Amino acid sequence: PRARRTERAEVDWLENLKDRSFRRAAEVVRTSPGTLRRLLLKQVTNQVNIEEALKDLPAFALSIDEHSFRGQDMMITVTCVWPE
Repeated sequence: PRARRTERAEVDWLENLKDRSFRRAAEVVRTSPGTLRRLLLKQVTNQVNIEEALKDLPAFALSIDEHSFRGQDMMITVTCVWPE
């Protein structure tokens, strides 16, 4: 419960998430999917300022989608699409 991990281990764990599901990545690095989810949320929280990212775009479409995996852990995906 009080296990410690290095920053390098956290980077490796996040690298495993690139090509795998939370469950599969957790099996590979021998931790729980919840631990990986919390680590990812810690890394991306407040990383993107939406207003700043979209300020120079003339027009765009914003899509919001909600996902629930087996009735747990509601995920919200926000996608921005703009013409080139």
